[in-house]
Amino acid sequence: MIDEPKEVAVLLVSGFFGSLARLILSPEKCIKRWLVRFVVGVSCAVFLGGFIGQLLSNWFSVPATETIAASGFLVGVTAERLIELAQARIELSKQKR
Repeated sequence: MIDEPKEVAVLLVSGFFGSLARLILSPEKCIKRWLVRFVVGVSCAVFLGGFIGQLLSNWFSVPATETIAASGFLVGVTAERLIELAQARIELSKQKR
C-alpha cells in the first residue's frame, strides 16, 4: 500500500498537525491524557490515513500524496476526538461506582 518513506513522513506530519489542532481546540489539564490522545491520533493517522488516502486516490484519480496528507490530517483529528469521548465515558462510569 504505502511503499515510499515520503508517504509515511507525510502521514506523520499531517497526523501530527491534525491531532495537535484538535488538542489546541480542546485543551486537557492532565498531561498523561493529553499525551495518550496525541499519540493515538498520530498513530491512527499513520496506519489508517494511508489506507484511506489510497482509496481516495483510486476513486478520484488524484495524486496519492495529496489524498494521503488530507486523510492523515482528518484521521488525526477524528481519532483524537474519539479518544477524548472514550476517556470521558470511562471517567463517567468510574464516578457512578
